[in-house]
Amino acid sequence: MADSNDCEAQRGPRAKRAAADASPGGVEGRNIRHKELQPLEKASSYLRMANVYNKMGKSAEALELYKKSLDINIEVHGQKHRNVATLYFFMAFVSTALGKYQEALELYTKSLDIRVKVLCGLDHPDVANSYNGLANVYNRMGKHAEALALFEKSLAIMVKVHGADHHSVANAYIGMGNAYSKWGDSCSSLEMCQKAEEMWHLADTTTLRAEAKELRTENNSLRTALAKIQKAL
Repeated sequence: MADSNDCEAQRGPRAKRAAADASPGGVEGRNIRHKELQPLEKASSYLRMANVYNKMGKSAEALELYKKSLDINIEVHGQKHRNVATLYFFMAFVSTALGKYQEALELYTKSLDIRVKVLCGLDHPDVANSYNGLANVYNRMGKHAEALALFEKSLAIMVKVHGADHHSVANAYIGMGNAYSKWGDSCSSLEMCQKAEEMWHLADTTTLRAEAKELRTENNSLRTALAKIQKAL
């Protein structure tokens, strides 16, 4: 009769291989990760294609693709995730362009809630961007007091994060100037626009030139990019 230790020794390599395959780094573990990666790759393709449509001014098509990417990200990551917050933000932006203001407010609020409570805290540019998005919607709805309060929150974060001489701060002043103008306060509007102009002069012109060049290059390749992404889906 074979010794029990001999039997264990014979089974050992097979058992070890099976255990290794089932481990996170083994075959089964890799297969699980691959299954998780496949939908995320598709979500990423939807996102890239939506961004292209958005820049082409095709907001309805962009919104549909953002929603597809959002559904996959929620299924994989759950509601409280950076990607989900970003997709809510993008959907809010295109909803605003489509004149769906109430929907845009709800989406910006969802984005803001995730960014404040889960991801960034209050002093983060993404939070400022969410405030800015909400402000723009309220401004379009004619609710200028609400818009100004949110523009001021966005401005305070941008100054704290970037300093007073950053072009993001200039953009916040422009938003406030627009709100004051629509509210009929031309003096305050002019003051905000003058501050914005000062910020643009103080901002890093090298960075601005680089951003402008990148934007031109991106616009020239939009249709090529869209064709490649559609092919990948």
